[in-house]
Amino acid sequence: MPRRASQAVAANATTGKTGQLISVLPEKAKCKLDPRDDGRYQEWFAPKFSVKDWSDVLTTMPFYRQVADGVDDKGFPYMGALWYRIDFDAPKAAKGQSIYLYCAAIEPEAWVWVNGQFVGHREYHDAYERPNQLDMNLTPMLKAGKNSLVIRIHTSLNSAQMSDGLCSRLFLYSPKGKPISEQ
Repeated sequence: MPRRASQAVAANATTGKTGQLISVLPEKAKCKLDPRDDGRYQEWFAPKFSVKDWSDVLTTMPFYRQVADGVDDKGFPYMGALWYRIDFDAPKAAKGQSIYLYCAAIEPEAWVWVNGQFVGHREYHDAYERPNQLDMNLTPMLKAGKNSLVIRIHTSLNSAQMSDGLCSRLFLYSPKGKPISEQ
């Protein structure tokens, strides 16, 4: 299991000590609940897939407080699959560098695509763990200019914990050596 990064390790990876910040991704994302888990089969991760009917959410606030049907009639948060999409520009200066995506808190399990290509799976971690990070190498999929980042999260079916989805800003960085999760 990868180590959990401290705030200092993440800060060092973005300030030049052990890496360089490439870009802070937008705080706003598109989000859609997926109770039947259709998104995997309908390819919601494809860059051309329309997200016009998806909700606008902040990545720094629990999804269930921001979307319709985020809580049931008894006040319990939605449990199941949900999707986020963030479209962003990658700076041309990043070309030729190793580029990683980092999120300090993502709950509890995640799958990531960039420009329609599968990047990887971040295994399940209990929602109360901190940091509950995601740290993935995007280098082969990222291109200078417009990019589409899609994250599928499954909140699990454990009603004893309230999984918030994305719970922090995401950013791109270029490590000088090891990525944040290996420091």
